[in-house]
Amino acid sequence: MQSGITASTELHDAFTTFLSDPALFALPITITSESLAPLPALAFKNDSFESSLSNLEPHVEPKTPKYIILRRSLEEGAGGDAAALTMVTYVPSDAPVRAKTLFASTRTTLIRELGRERFEGRNLFLTERTEVLDPQEWKDRDRDGDVGAEKEGPYTKEEKELRGVRRAEDEERYGGTKGRAIMGNSGGGGASGNGEKTLGFKAKMDDPAKQALAEMGRAVQTEGGKGMLVQLSIDLATEMLILSSSSTDVSAADLASKIPADSPSYTFYHYPSSTSVIFIYCCPASPTIRERMLYASSRASVVHVARDEGVEVTKRIEIGSPDEVVEERLNEETAPSGGAAAAEDGGSVAVKPGFARPRRPGKR
Repeated sequence: MQSGITASTELHDAFTTFLSDPALFALPITITSESLAPLPALAFKNDSFESSLSNLEPHVEPKTPKYIILRRSLEEGAGGDAAALTMVTYVPSDAPVRAKTLFASTRTTLIRELGRERFEGRNLFLTERTEVLDPQEWKDRDRDGDVGAEKEGPYTKEEKELRGVRRAEDEERYGGTKGRAIMGNSGGGGASGNGEKTLGFKAKMDDPAKQALAEMGRAVQTEGGKGMLVQLSIDLATEMLILSSSSTDVSAADLASKIPADSPSYTFYHYPSSTSVIFIYCCPASPTIRERMLYASSRASVVHVARDEGVEVTKRIEIGSPDEVVEERLNEETAPSGGAAAAEDGGSVAVKPGFARPRRPGKR
């Protein structure tokens, strides 16, 4: 679950110096040559934390992740004792996906190697420059008890790593916090005709995947293709969408058997008893943290490129295991908004927007 990157000797030495000198305000850290390396430490400005934040501006760039160890006062963390410092993991929303994944998956290692006790309850994951540089943001967090901090608390190592994935998923699902996009934009994000937020980023997709989606799009438009399934995955080496499988005449009862239980996947399914095309994002717990973050941060783009090939998704479902896809739940999700009468009158199927997590079998 870790990246394999470790702290360099230079970082350990720089951290020791930082601990022993209370006049030092911040120690920025980056990843270079497969190791955690220190950048020059910054001194307090006017003996004030708020005044010193402006010194961080060169290190808080719009597209470059960084770790920053902060001392909130001249007395805090001095003399090598166990007084708590603040660890900031700054991962901007517009950073490349590889960099986001690398910094998120190395964070636990950094804290462990420098001493978990030194950052007790002060472990922040921030994605906007203002969250780091604005004194008011710090005052608000202090007032609210460090809301948004990734605290060590009772969480296991895996749970803490998964919080990063869940944050990526939540930002993708709801369009991002304060309008941020998960993926780096090559052009501005906007809204589609149905009001759904789309991203400037477009995923790369191989020709077989494009052909399979185009075939599904044509079939749906001609009221054919009932039970058609197109499944995509991400080639981790190239970060390209590739065709995993395609099938026809897949019944709702057999759908779960077509979804991998041990690897993430994107499945487009033309539900047989309606006009709905369902997009199913399945992300089991077993894959690496890098895989999960990559899949979580790419799903809106996948729906977007499918639309370019003629596939209009009318329902999106998010699951952690194939057995969560049950026929009863699919029937509920694709039911006409006007009830059974609407279906009998030939009305089109209306579905709820956004992702839904199907109930597990046997639960109501």
